[in-house]
Amino acid sequence: MMDFNRDVITIRYYSDSWGPFVFDFTDALPDGETLSSVTVRSFLGRVKSSTDILSLPESTNNLVDIAVIDGNSVGVKLQYPGAAFAGNHSLVFEIQTSSGGKHAFFFYKVDVE
Repeated sequence: MMDFNRDVITIRYYSDSWGPFVFDFTDALPDGETLSSVTVRSFLGRVKSSTDILSLPESTNNLVDIAVIDGNSVGVKLQYPGAAFAGNHSLVFEIQTSSGGKHAFFFYKVDVE
């Protein structure tokens, strides 16, 4: 799955900013398409295309610090969300391409210790 070349991102207590972790979407986009916008959300638990995300606790405001587009890559900085959010999280990338197409991609797992 794209540049999601790591299996796990670990976030520990003594950090105020981890990253940026780079996720490359070049191979996932149709020829000639580029990223025009991205929203990165995080959820406690494993998210797949069939998951009802409304049933999972959202941790975006606590875990995702910033997401920046650089070409067809997205750099994501994460922060320690607090002990209440300890466990495994999924990142959900909601992207829009230059032609207006919308797609969702999933990264599992971010391990908050």
